[in-house]
Order: sequence, then structure tokens, then C-alpha cells
Amino acid sequence: MFRDQLLVEDILSFAIEKLEGDNYDETVCELASEYEDNIDKIDYLIKKLATDEDSDFNLELRKWRAIFIAKEIEDKSDNLIDGLMHLGEI
Repeated sequence: MFRDQLLVEDILSFAIEKLEGDNYDETVCELASEYEDNIDKIDYLIKKLATDEDSDFNLELRKWRAIFIAKEIEDKSDNLIDGLMHLGEI
């Protein structure tokens, strides 16, 4: 499940951006219109998109983790000890 690695807001924003770019795929439309608290449905739709695009779900999840960690590193203060502790928590 994506919940420990990705923010629901980021996933839904991504789907909405796809719609704004004239991507009218049925799964993308369904994902963009989903409620934030419907985690199971969002997870299902993400897996469906990965399958439809013939993508390796685990590979794509690792890419998202790398992006998440890079974003978290940028948001940390200059205190190295706190930053390392936070990365350990991730």
C-alpha cells in the first residue's frame, strides 16, 4: 500500500494535472475524483494505472520513495543530527 510512502494529496494532484493536460483516461478521471479518505480505492486505482501502462509497480514505488526522500531532505534544517534521525524514521 502506498500510504506509508506517498501523500494522498500528491497522488490526487498528480491525477488532476494529468486531466488538465488532456489525459482523459477513465482510471485517471476516477482517481482525480476520488475522496482523500478512500485509501483502498486510491490504492486499487494506482495499481490499475501501473498495470494498464505495463509498468512494474515495485519499480515505480521505489522511484516514488526516492522522490519522497529527496523532498524530505530539502525540507530539513541545517542540524545534521536531526536530519539523520529523521531519515532513519523514514
